[in-house]
Amino acid sequence: MLLNEPELLKGYIQNYRVSELFSTPVWRQLRLYRFRRGENIYLEGEPLRELYLLVSGQVKVFRTYNNGRVSVVEFCSAFDLLGEVELVDARGTTIAVQAMRECHCLGLSMSECREELLRDYTFLAFVARRLGERLGSISNHQSLNASYSVEVRLARYIHYTRRGDMFEERLTEAADYLGVSYRHLQRTIARFCAEGVLERTKGGYRLLRGDYLEELYKKTL
Repeated sequence: MLLNEPELLKGYIQNYRVSELFSTPVWRQLRLYRFRRGENIYLEGEPLRELYLLVSGQVKVFRTYNNGRVSVVEFCSAFDLLGEVELVDARGTTIAVQAMRECHCLGLSMSECREELLRDYTFLAFVARRLGERLGSISNHQSLNASYSVEVRLARYIHYTRRGDMFEERLTEAADYLGVSYRHLQRTIARFCAEGVLERTKGGYRLLRGDYLEELYKKTL
């Protein structure tokens, strides 16, 4: 949803020093958007209509395969760039992005700004840094999966996906992201429930000992 709040837009641009990411005045065409929890920001296969700078909230990036399997790629939070691969490649979006909680994004129209962005070497350097960070994040995630127990990795996943004291993510997606079988993940969650860490509720799990899960998560930092 496009927001007509010029002061809020100005505040985000100033707080994140957005104008310094560009060597041209193209940043003046930024518009402010709001996405509610669960709303899709990008859908796979659709053309890239807007390039977004995520300035508030958190999103989940995932991919759906031909067999229907959904694989979570990463989580992004403010301040981050969304759609940079499609900007350079000019194909339809290869991933889906969904708001995990209410998000604010600064958007640039690709029909109006793409050619100018591709000539802006300051911005392209920012894109290159972001792509490098993304590769590093993926490598770090793979290393974490090989180095820590399922309990610790699940605590980390809950840290990023929880909504207040609730964990409501699909366990099939969680198992894929954590690199374990669905049954193994179910056994781990059952153990957490038996130990009073989680409580099964309709639609998800309530965190009864969030401090314990945070201590496990901090082991990965």
